[in-house]
Amino acid sequence: MGQSWSGRNRRRNAKSLAELAPRKTPGQEAPLPNLNRNTLLGALQNVAESINKRKGDITVIAVGGAVNTIYLQSRDATHDVDFFNDYLTPADFENLVHSAREVVKCDRSLGEEWFNNRTILFISND
Repeated sequence: MGQSWSGRNRRRNAKSLAELAPRKTPGQEAPLPNLNRNTLLGALQNVAESINKRKGDITVIAVGGAVNTIYLQSRDATHDVDFFNDYLTPADFENLVHSAREVVKCDRSLGEEWFNNRTILFISND
């Protein structure tokens, strides 16, 4: 998971965005997890509890397959929760990362990349 590096006044062309896209490394050929609604809700609840224990108050906006799986229920499962929040403080971001990793320790079926903010590459600040 990474912090948004783009600023409001910076414009990036398609080539520079493509350079930011994650590249496969050895070991990434494993099949993606299939996370159903109940698994996602439980994992997100555990993240929220972990953040709360650390006195955090963080809001993220989920997009993509997680919204379709949890809220719209238009699909049975997704492989991750993509989120967006361009206003996280470094402390909030670290709390979020720590909490998401703690949840994986309890439920390995989630996979290391289950909660990520890769959508920052595609969401405009305008």
